[in-house]
Amino acid sequence: MSRWTGPPVTANHVTILRIALLPVPCAIVLYAPVSWHWWAIVLLAAIGLTDMLDGWMARRWGGSVLGALLDPVADKVFMAAALVLCLALDLAHPAVVALMVFRDFVITSLRSAMSLRGRHVKTSILAKLKTAVQMGGVAMVYAVYRLPDDGHVLPLLGTLAGLYLAFAVWRRIATGEFRPLVWVPASMALLAFLIRVFAGPARTQDIYWGIVVAFTIASAVDYFGVTGAVLLRGTGHRLDDLGRILWSVVAGIGLPWLVVQRPEIAPIGIVLLAAEFTSGAVDNLRCHEGFLPYRWVYPLRAAVLATGGWIVLQLSHDDRAWSPAFWGAFVFAAVMLIWTVVDFVVARNLIWGEEAAETEQAKVVVGR
Repeated sequence: MSRWTGPPVTANHVTILRIALLPVPCAIVLYAPVSWHWWAIVLLAAIGLTDMLDGWMARRWGGSVLGALLDPVADKVFMAAALVLCLALDLAHPAVVALMVFRDFVITSLRSAMSLRGRHVKTSILAKLKTAVQMGGVAMVYAVYRLPDDGHVLPLLGTLAGLYLAFAVWRRIATGEFRPLVWVPASMALLAFLIRVFAGPARTQDIYWGIVVAFTIASAVDYFGVTGAVLLRGTGHRLDDLGRILWSVVAGIGLPWLVVQRPEIAPIGIVLLAAEFTSGAVDNLRCHEGFLPYRWVYPLRAAVLATGGWIVLQLSHDDRAWSPAFWGAFVFAAVMLIWTVVDFVVARNLIWGEEAAETEQAKVVVGR
């Protein structure tokens, strides 16, 4: 067995830490004084920067199948945490949040469905742009919310747009390449500044959300355009597809709705979403490698999610951090996390063992 020669802290450690810390900013916003909110955003931004750190570490010292699975999961959970923050602060309509989270669960199920049919879906440029626009859009919404005065927010947005455009121009000159993943976010930063120049805070937030939703829907349509014909014309696996669709609805729409109904459990909602995204990633890998899960697994998971959510709604609550509803949600999340750990144990040979896929291959299996 080859001996690890890299640093004691690996890219996987950084990725796992990123996922583990994501409920903290939400807890600060919910339970700490308003003056602490900026610290929550600073922490969220720092957590986001670790995405670049673990990517660099993986390129420098080599990646792993586990890292290839968890990195896109961490991105999805990061976005979900930011959206839950927006729900907690009443900055986003619940339908917008549900749409964005539901889209990620549907695409996760879509990847498994295609793998069951011997076909694989690559992460498209539009999907990568969607992730960048979502993250940038949520950050801009919060900036406008916290800095409603033109004299404060416009210099900030203008500086960010200028720096981003300068970086895009520098990269174009240095490499001679035109990269959409650089120029589109830079253009969106400039657009965000111009929108705020001509619109008030409330109208600006609505426009920002409209742009984010447009990219979210466009990326979903792009995926369905690639896979629709195969799924509609293909035979077999219909029950598998239905089970995953049911799970996508309950996890993608039901969990955000539960957070809306019980805001005090928002940090636990992030934990639940993290467990479901991770389970979906393991399912992607299993299906890709031909190790088919039992058909009842995802219908059962959907039923447990629905039952757990219903129980939480029946418990008393008064928006306190430690209400019975909070502790019910805590137990609920613990059950789902244990189930997800079992998923890893069952699939351990595909992640760590001799049957493990190549790291680059695993990166294709779980996308954004």
